[in-house]
Amino acid sequence: MKNLTKQFILGSLLGDGSLNKKYHKRYSEIHSIKQKEYLKWKKDIFEKDFKVKYREYTRKNGYKECGLWFSDNSLKKIYQLIYINDRRTITKKLLNQLNHIALAILHQDDGNLNGTILKIAVCNFSDKECNLLINWIKTKYNINFIFYKSKNKNKLYNMIKLNKEEIPKFINLIKKYIHPSMNYKINLEESIKKKSKKTKIYHQKPEVRRRRNEQSKKYRQTTKRKKWERAYEKKDYVKDKKNKRRREKYHSDNEYKEKVKKMVMDRYFKIKNTDKYKTKMKEYMREYRKRKNNETSIR
Repeated sequence: MKNLTKQFILGSLLGDGSLNKKYHKRYSEIHSIKQKEYLKWKKDIFEKDFKVKYREYTRKNGYKECGLWFSDNSLKKIYQLIYINDRRTITKKLLNQLNHIALAILHQDDGNLNGTILKIAVCNFSDKECNLLINWIKTKYNINFIFYKSKNKNKLYNMIKLNKEEIPKFINLIKKYIHPSMNYKINLEESIKKKSKKTKIYHQKPEVRRRRNEQSKKYRQTTKRKKWERAYEKKDYVKDKKNKRRREKYHSDNEYKEKVKKMVMDRYFKIKNTDKYKTKMKEYMREYRKRKNNETSIR
């Protein structure tokens, strides 16, 4: 087996490829019919060392697929390398045999470029294995992947991603082994344009506009309320401070106490002599007498 075919098999096993758990020597891989050119390219490389069978078919639900498979005794060693307890696992022993070609195949199988973020799905592997892969890429190629979990239909899936600054390094590393039909997964400029178009179309929808208007109204209302609350708090704080000072002065200075008493009494006498005060007092006295009469009648 040549090194190129070995890297293609190892990269595919990290992605969409699989080995039969019973016989350990049968390799198979399935893709959508949209990716048949990419799968035929793989077939041409595998045919240099193996007898490969290729087939296109449609499922009962109408979904069209294409697949390839081949078997050889040399695949048993690869099975022992990547499978532990009949489960695909990433180990240091496996990583020592990988290179940039396997990473290119992994990205073409399970990678995605959305705007300025490059993502690779590593759902078949545990958190420790994903971090092991990230550290290996960092030490060997000085490319900083980030591990995270994406939520889809209330389920969490393991993913690794690159930011805009790190994407050119990764693209320069793998671009020699990217099939022309998969160029959209490494073309950063086109992905940014597509993302901007999608966002414009999305924001032009009437449902989205309504939702945004409602959110903006709620935000404005909350900000206004917060401003009013802060203003009232400040006013109350200032009033409390002034009242505290007056109380302290009233209880400490006798002269100030007499002044305050005079002020209060003067105001009282001024109000008492007015017509408004007299009419209000008459109404109050009438109501008071009625209440008293009612109480006496009940007794």
